[in-house]
Amino acid sequence: MKKCILFIVAMFFGLFNIVALAQGGWFLQNNPTTSRGVSTKFVSATEGWINLSQNALLHTTNGGTNWNVVVPNTTDITVGFDATSQQMSFINSSTGWVMKSLTNSNEDALGAVVYKTINGGATWNRTVLSNTIGDVGIQLQFVDSNYGWALVYNMNTGTPTFLKTTNGGTNWTPTNGGGIFYYVNSTIGYAFAAGPSMLPPYTIYKTTDGGTNWIPQYVDNTAGELSAIHFTDVNNGWIVGREGKILKTTNGGANWTTITNTGINSTYRNLEVQFLTANLGWIATRDGMNNQFVLKTTNGGTSWTMQQLPFSSKTTSMFFWDDNNGWVTSDSYNQGGTDYPGQIAKYLYNPAGTYTNATLNGPWFVYADLTPIDPFNDNLNYIVFNGNGFITDFNGFGGPWLGNYTVNSSGVISGNITDGIENYTISGLLTSTTEGIGQLGGQNWRLHKVANPGALKDKITGTLTTDDCGSRNVIINIDDNGIITSATGLIGPVVGRVYTDLGVYIGHMTTGEGVHWSELTITGYYSNNNLVGELGLDADSNTCVNGTSNLIRTDNLGINDNYFGTKGIIIYPNPNNGLFHFDIKEPAFKLQIEIYNVLGQKVYENTNLDQKVSNEIYFEPQAKGVYYITINDGKNMFKEKIMIK
Repeated sequence: MKKCILFIVAMFFGLFNIVALAQGGWFLQNNPTTSRGVSTKFVSATEGWINLSQNALLHTTNGGTNWNVVVPNTTDITVGFDATSQQMSFINSSTGWVMKSLTNSNEDALGAVVYKTINGGATWNRTVLSNTIGDVGIQLQFVDSNYGWALVYNMNTGTPTFLKTTNGGTNWTPTNGGGIFYYVNSTIGYAFAAGPSMLPPYTIYKTTDGGTNWIPQYVDNTAGELSAIHFTDVNNGWIVGREGKILKTTNGGANWTTITNTGINSTYRNLEVQFLTANLGWIATRDGMNNQFVLKTTNGGTSWTMQQLPFSSKTTSMFFWDDNNGWVTSDSYNQGGTDYPGQIAKYLYNPAGTYTNATLNGPWFVYADLTPIDPFNDNLNYIVFNGNGFITDFNGFGGPWLGNYTVNSSGVISGNITDGIENYTISGLLTSTTEGIGQLGGQNWRLHKVANPGALKDKITGTLTTDDCGSRNVIINIDDNGIITSATGLIGPVVGRVYTDLGVYIGHMTTGEGVHWSELTITGYYSNNNLVGELGLDADSNTCVNGTSNLIRTDNLGINDNYFGTKGIIIYPNPNNGLFHFDIKEPAFKLQIEIYNVLGQKVYENTNLDQKVSNEIYFEPQAKGVYYITINDGKNMFKEKIMIK
């Protein structure tokens, strides 16, 4: 158990040790599907869309705190094609278009379709651009409510088809093209010739008549396939590509300059580019070791800062609404034979002048971003700050763990923690005076200030068992402040404490047992006056194997009941693999369970589950993704969303 705890420390506190945070950083958001995003567009700082690789979109109205699945058409079988371009365009919160590639159950390329909404995604109109076998939808862009362009590419013949509309997508007619394009307005556009693994030379084109004619502007003979293009106006534009390639124009393409002062080199692949003004812009890139970054400039490329992204798979889309609100999506990936969905990250920023070292004072939970917190999967820890820059306690084994920290005015946390042998960097970002956020290795982590650290005062008992060191019957006594005062069944002295908040508790204690039974963890959750938990053994030698056991409250003293909060039901873990639990605050009668997929089809039913507070469900879904569960106890109806991964 010692190694698990230290791994958690490294995961949370090892954030951003390559690239320092200034006033903010990139933090993961929850993707409620198993699909990757291929295009991202926002219509305000809070409302935006992500086009997914499956037959769906994601929509948020709160900056990505919550993403809802939207299916424009339930009859079509489509995918969002993974190309270095955009397949979605919104001109305001009401009107937008999304391109999908038609396919079948064998994932054959069967054409391209465009869905349009004029009511913010409530309904969608369907227009087929192609039914040709081999065709896929590559790119879609609108500059206003009427003028738009599309690129369809045939995977079998390598033939591109360029289409144009002048009436908002009602009708599409063939036009000419120069490759991957970016239109500044209805007449002026730029494009570069590119294709899968295309070798140089690469030609940059310009049109001044809406795509009818294209004039070559610049020929790039250097290695490094071009990837993405963006213009802020008719004069200022950027094109990026592989081998660290960045090209810039300030005179409408008459001249193109190679940018080489970014700090990256030919091992980097530039994937996406976006500029809001001639001076302010970002480039998504990755190095030869598959680390993902965002380059930012505020002076038109004279200087750059580098921000590390919280995932290891390549960036598939990027969008900034303003300097402080940006989002990126990543590719899905396979690790150890397990498929992981594409991820979503947002740039979080705190204005200066809010925080000091004193903001971090007292005990704080460090936990995985699960709702509710699941304390049984090595994802709940505590750390104690003294408010003056020093760390006085941490529940990791092998302590005592001590350290120092600094909180700048923007809430950026930096510092280190050590047990005298091992040392870990501390980094993170406060999002309020009581909450913080961070992540590494594809998992979110949160900081929460413990509001009532001494809430658990009780005797708790359990049988601690290992595979080859026998069993111990243990009673642990906890005082009104959460401090462990004594324990029977273990050799003293016993030193430790338990912290309680958010309906869960976590404790750490040391004994005089020596290496075999020397350190214990105490984790669990509570509901009303019922407490469920585990004792954990630290096996410091090979003679013992870690063991756990259930805990029982013996004194039944009062404890804060905020496990359920205002909700009557808690589902955990969520996401899950089809096996999960749910707790009902006050079940009335026999329970009836139904689970539906996103199409509204019932995929699971149990109509006679016993009346219990804690319940286990296992169903075998046909596919990973979002499902909806309905639970009826004869008195109340509960509806929740679950994610199967």
